Amino acid sequence: MPQVPEHEPRVLAVVTAPATADRTVEHALREGRDARAESDGPVAVEVLVLAPDETTGEATARRVETAVSAFDGLDAPAPQVSTVVPGAGADSTDALLAQLDGRRVTRLVLAADSELAVERLRDRLGVGAVELVGGEPPGGRRSLVHAGGWRRYATVFALSYLFYLAIGGFVGGLDLLTGAFSAAVVALALSSVSFVDAPTRRRTVPRVARTVAFLPVLLWEVAKANVALAVVILHPRLPIDPSVDALETDTREDLERMVLANSITLTPGTLTVDVQDRTFLVHSLTAESRESLESGRLQRLVSWVFHGRGADAEPTDDGGKDP
Repeated sequence: MPQVPEHEPRVLAVVTAPATADRTVEHALREGRDARAESDGPVAVEVLVLAPDETTGEATARRVETAVSAFDGLDAPAPQVSTVVPGAGADSTDALLAQLDGRRVTRLVLAADSELAVERLRDRLGVGAVELVGGEPPGGRRSLVHAGGWRRYATVFALSYLFYLAIGGFVGGLDLLTGAFSAAVVALALSSVSFVDAPTRRRTVPRVARTVAFLPVLLWEVAKANVALAVVILHPRLPIDPSVDALETDTREDLERMVLANSITLTPGTLTVDVQDRTFLVHSLTAESRESLESGRLQRLVSWVFHGRGADAEPTDDGGKDP
């Protein structure tokens, strides 16, 4: 990576895919421009392309150069662009941390839907130094209805069919036929709105396996919270301290947010009131339940379910310590 004088504040944009280059670079350039206006001094802006191979790296770098050229109001030298190819099987977050080793970065800008482990980056740079750029296209919202496809249909059908049979007790006979018919109707009605991205075996199978490992941990957390809440209710002084607070999360997709929101609500003493992008509005009954939520363990567990080792979390019952 090109060297920049260490005394200058530095904004580093990390681009991992051509599709996110425009908004990530534009956000970083705005950050640099605003920082220069506030400090009345030079602020270096750099762009680092993390690519799985040389071809993708070149395509992403060209997209970055186009985004820089299209930026309105570039009142400083164009940012330095460098490309890093971690190699097949290498961890992108480790590659980025290696590039950051010994370097001063004032602000790190990356797409919220990238596969980088944000918690590890924040541990290295500080919470306020990592800026996540939203995944929605500028000036619009993502459509509720998506292209159907047999994968979406098959997944919704299978889930609906299993749910129907589980409720009916897997009796057989006519229930199998009526269940199949009902699941087909549900799949036709909901397959185009149930998933933003079509399910794939490579992504879905590991998630299901991690979910199986996560559920006992979630149940254990729910049991502990029930006991703690019962103690509070039975206490003569009823030591409650209700509060509604905003919880900033690193969730990257809607399904992950839904699972985290419901996991919070299932834990006695906390209730998810509203979700706006990555910000959760949570009602907590006691200071202990609030502190447990703010520790981030539940969020790391859910992130591990959806993103695996890259989320820097795994389901362990170690009293809240990171693995």
